[in-house]
Amino acid sequence: MALPATELRSVLAGYADRGVFRGIDDGKATGDVVEFNFMWHGRRPLRCVLAEPAITLRDFLHAMPARSDICQDLRDFVKGLNDPALPEHRGVDPSRASVTTTVRNQRLSLVVTTIDGDYVYATRKLVFAAHEIWLRLQSEWVHYVWEEFGTSME
Repeated sequence: MALPATELRSVLAGYADRGVFRGIDDGKATGDVVEFNFMWHGRRPLRCVLAEPAITLRDFLHAMPARSDICQDLRDFVKGLNDPALPEHRGVDPSRASVTTTVRNQRLSLVVTTIDGDYVYATRKLVFAAHEIWLRLQSEWVHYVWEEFGTSME
């Protein structure tokens, strides 16, 4: 496994060791792409795909029509994480990486692209952005969380 994939796996395993994730696999390489699967929120495994220089949580959120209010809100929210005025711990340093979203077949993917080649930083910021989205969903889009993840409305 190439160094970026090893670094990515190491960071994800660190989260798993602390109980944040469950069941992370060893990764599957297909050409220049490496995919790791693990459980986080919900019942579906998450797919973390490394295709240098990008790391993607592929199909992170389902039932996400591209032109819906919730999708636009999350896109704007993620775009805001790239604001250089944010403190380091609240955003992504635009000289080191950028975070974006894509939507395909009503599935939102979260993408962090490394600018400086630091895959440890990029992986940590991917997890940070995913966590921030999860918190936003729980506070602003409770019905979505209830319907898609089967969580309590309370």
